[in-house]
Amino acid sequence: MAHRKINTARQLASRFFASDGGKAVMLAVGWQLMMTVMGIIFDSTLNNIFQRPASPEPHGMLGHTLRWDAGWYQAIVHGAYADPASASPVFYPLFPLMVWLLDGLSFGLLGEPLSALIINTAATACIILALARIAEHFVGRKHRWWLPAIFLTSPAAIFLHFFYTEAIFCAVGFWAYLFALQRRWWAMGLALAVLTAVRLPAILFVALCGLEFIRAYGWNIRQTLNRNLLWFLLAPLGFVLYGLYLQLVRGDFLLMLHAYKLTDDWPYQVFNPNIFELYRETARRVRDALLTPVPFDEGIFVNLLLPMIGLMVLFAAAVYSLWYKRKAGIPLAVFGILAMVMFSLNSNLISVNRYLLPCIVIYIAILHLSLRRGWLRPVTYGCIYVGILLQAYLYILFVNNYFAG
Repeated sequence: MAHRKINTARQLASRFFASDGGKAVMLAVGWQLMMTVMGIIFDSTLNNIFQRPASPEPHGMLGHTLRWDAGWYQAIVHGAYADPASASPVFYPLFPLMVWLLDGLSFGLLGEPLSALIINTAATACIILALARIAEHFVGRKHRWWLPAIFLTSPAAIFLHFFYTEAIFCAVGFWAYLFALQRRWWAMGLALAVLTAVRLPAILFVALCGLEFIRAYGWNIRQTLNRNLLWFLLAPLGFVLYGLYLQLVRGDFLLMLHAYKLTDDWPYQVFNPNIFELYRETARRVRDALLTPVPFDEGIFVNLLLPMIGLMVLFAAAVYSLWYKRKAGIPLAVFGILAMVMFSLNSNLISVNRYLLPCIVIYIAILHLSLRRGWLRPVTYGCIYVGILLQAYLYILFVNNYFAG
């Protein structure tokens, strides 16, 4: 009997790891282990080379994941939302809530950093599987694993490993889009409801899924007025519940927007709808750093040049989607343009290289173009190689408390 149970377990395990879901899990675990080893190495060998930080930073096995915004999320885990002077409501609740729950279920044995890593690993597996299935929709089953590969080697993919919301946001957002492509509107609605409790750019995925919904009915507005449209009413649920919570504990339903005024950490966040002025000023500062005695340091590269290049790639991907796919490419193209505008409205491009991570139109366009034009495939390999190098560079900066996005 015991022998039969062992054989059955082996067969089930063999079947699972042979499936797309099993492969996604193995890739996610392997990728996160590699990132963990790199983080430990960078944290233990390079912190004496860099003369930062001014104050002690967490070290140890997962200390490298606890830099910059991670401190805000840790504070939220410890109840910062209820502090009347805290600006923590700027950061949305789902990720810290999940960390708190998992750590609590383990009676504190896991600890917050390990709980976050487990959550991020599971989310990364979901991302890989969603991207593989989205790739099937666009380029067929044969090339489906290229889309997760392009995504995981993009520069900002390192944030899937840190104590940040990127992994959860991408996982839920990509699945919402996949459900829209599969015309599973109820599942899409539930996913969007979860997504709006993760980060404000969830609005972009609501727009993407909304346009895909209209496309499903041949761009005929009359035909879209059916009961499936009601599933979109779920989309703001996460945001509304968060607002109600903030109303209860702090007396302000929109505190997630107003809390920026409670700290001087983000003085550069000034609303300005003239995004072309921002692009012109960014280009001027990069030019001055390249051609004048103004030092071209990591701040110029991370806060100006890398985001500007990323936005140009995003724009090119949006145009390509519209040009080649015509009406079928409208949802992705509009998603890309809206993301460009949204990420540029606050008079700066700081962190835009990280904000671009969920912009799936970039990865789909790169994959589609490289398969359609075979001579461009070496260019795609080159992009993957450069992406890996940039990952390592940003990782080293992040671990040593230099801003990396």
